[in-house]
Amino acid sequence: MVALGAAFLIGCGGQGTAVTPDGSTTTIASPDFCGALIEAACDRGARCGTAPADRAMCRAQLTDQLDECPFMAEAVVRDEADYDDGAAALYVEEMRSGTCSEAVPDPVALGVFTPRKEEGQICHSKVSCKAGLVCDNHTVETPEGTCRVP
Repeated sequence: MVALGAAFLIGCGGQGTAVTPDGSTTTIASPDFCGALIEAACDRGARCGTAPADRAMCRAQLTDQLDECPFMAEAVVRDEADYDDGAAALYVEEMRSGTCSEAVPDPVALGVFTPRKEEGQICHSKVSCKAGLVCDNHTVETPEGTCRVP
């Protein structure tokens, strides 16, 4: 699990690498993405009063709510999506520090995942299919779907 602590991401250094105020860079490897995302969501939820104050309860609740996250990380392993570890750090910090009224950003729109699958190809995550396509019939219970126009 990756903790970004009090880092405030103020810019980018090269290929999506997040740069902190002290000049160090921050990245999140794909196997650590879901854990970092849950920690950031718990931080935001605690600040906004929308998550349980007990950290273990928050983690359990968000693990259930973010049930798609492991499929997103697995899409990288399956070569269904590319992953940018610097963009992931920026995304997680946006989750952590966003205003309470802001919607949670889309990880594809912010460049964390770049979908690789074309229409008609097998997919296992909402981040697998290229723009304009959805992973039709993909659910937590039935992970395999097909990229289709919605």
